[in-house]
Amino acid sequence: MTSYGVTSTGFVRKPIETILDELAADQKTAFGSNFDTSASSPAGQENGTFATQLDELWEVAEAVYSAIDPDKATGTALTALASRSGTIRQAATKSTVTATVNLDAGKTLAAGAVASVSGSPTSRFVTLVDVTNGGGAPADVSVAMEAEEAGVVVANTGTLTVIETPQSGWNSITNATDATIGEVEESDADLRIRREVELRRSGAAAVDAIRADILDVTGVTSCTVFENTDDDPDVDGVPAKAIEPVVLGGALNDIAQAIWDSRAGGIESHGDVSGTAVDDQGNNHTVYFSRPTEVDIYIDVEVDVDDDYAATGDTDIKTALETFGQTYLGVGDDVIYSQLFGIIFAVPGVVDVTLLEIGTAPAPSGTSNIVITARQLAIIDTANITVVSTP
Repeated sequence: MTSYGVTSTGFVRKPIETILDELAADQKTAFGSNFDTSASSPAGQENGTFATQLDELWEVAEAVYSAIDPDKATGTALTALASRSGTIRQAATKSTVTATVNLDAGKTLAAGAVASVSGSPTSRFVTLVDVTNGGGAPADVSVAMEAEEAGVVVANTGTLTVIETPQSGWNSITNATDATIGEVEESDADLRIRREVELRRSGAAAVDAIRADILDVTGVTSCTVFENTDDDPDVDGVPAKAIEPVVLGGALNDIAQAIWDSRAGGIESHGDVSGTAVDDQGNNHTVYFSRPTEVDIYIDVEVDVDDDYAATGDTDIKTALETFGQTYLGVGDDVIYSQLFGIIFAVPGVVDVTLLEIGTAPAPSGTSNIVITARQLAIIDTANITVVSTP
């Protein structure tokens, strides 16, 4: 006989068919074996209603039980479970971009001004600070902007050109580089993996633990920690008895604090940038680490297309390649040549890819993977992509 509820092997939910059979059996026991419990009978119809309600209770019971199992918990239940061991679900982030606004002489553009991407009115960006043209003639001024909505909001080079909140003296806007694309809220699957990684920390000063603490810093998306345990500098220039974290994203001081809190006493930090950490006594300490060296990736694409290829198809291919780079290429990740074909073919209307050449300089001619070292980061920018489409 099947056991239901909490069993030695886990939770077993009672099927609605079993609930109906049990209701009918209890009624026949109470009212006689000839009592009609068929689906078309009054009793049978009532049983169907009752069984549905009971099935919902079993569903709730199963969800409550699963909420304590990190492999089965989902949504807010998984968020709460992970937080008990110190793993906080990463919130969605907003795309950011540095824009160039043209302002009349003496004009100030206040924070909160809004512009959108040409052809995509829902891709809206807002200025974060006041900017002023202090000169005596119209001039270009740089301003930091972020997307109004969190998540993946794309603004390729030269597409942020529509002024949504017109103001006297604000003449134009554009962006010289692609926006850094925001992230959606961390998925259940990714949260489970990160929770396991953080629980494996083998000690407060272990390299894995230092890396895990840095990855907890808001804005950090990738981190590699190099360690030199020898008495002499290593071939990469890391001093003796020192560590060099290579970190993508995050604020300098926040990263410095995470390193300071994690590393063992007497172990030096090394790198080409630094932040300030504060110890328990309120003393400031300079902590060093490195940013990855950016490697620009150039891509030339030629495709055959059919009638399903949109008027924006060339731009769509560029955007898809750039989004792939920002989403999946972290510090030390090679650019795999064959992966790019799938991204291009996913654009509607692409029938064949007749040319795909990649490299680290303009006019690329390579058809092999681009090797990225552990201290480098591949950058795919739409400004460095050429697409030629042939109907």
